[in-house]
Amino acid sequence: MTERFQYSRVLNVLYSGQLDLTELLLQDSQKRWTVMYYSSKTKKYYDLERYSLRSALVMEAYDESSGKMPLMYDVENFKTDASKGKWPVITLTMKDGNVFRHVLMLPTKYSKDGEDFFDETKSTD
Repeated sequence: MTERFQYSRVLNVLYSGQLDLTELLLQDSQKRWTVMYYSSKTKKYYDLERYSLRSALVMEAYDESSGKMPLMYDVENFKTDASKGKWPVITLTMKDGNVFRHVLMLPTKYSKDGEDFFDETKSTD
């Protein structure tokens, strides 16, 4: 697969109506933001990670039985820059030096401790 095709696959998954993702931005004690995703369709939480095996960008569900879905290979570096009040920006640096950046314009919710997201009695929908 070409890099552009793989990159479009990443965006297609993130914006897919089948998952209907919401970005969840959590702030830790050092004031750093972490980006997670919640699917109102599957009722699961997801994360994007870079795995060293084939330098793959993978979408992983927090549900242990769901496994990992590779989205893109030959990724040298991956990060998501996030802060409250601004759209998160995903940056993928490829092994050949190409860089892909995208402003993630998904519905977004914020939390300082994640309690709002993980409390079973509260809905994230």
